[in-house]
Amino acid sequence: WSGHFVQWSGYLVQWSGHLVQWNGQPVQLTGHFVQLTGQLTRQLSSQLDKLSTSVDTPKNH
Repeated sequence: WSGHFVQWSGYLVQWSGHLVQWNGQPVQLTGHFVQLTGQLTRQLSSQLDKLSTSVDTPKNH
């Protein structure tokens, strides 16, 4: 996840150069839908909880 931010709100959304807001609807990111569900999100859930506090401000800009 280095260099990338994710916003955790029940689904995993990958940051790829632009801030992505997840409001319960599919988010189109760089021409593709990034939506990961199932075991992967459960495995990452603990990491995402920590990262979720970092998505408020894109510090890479």
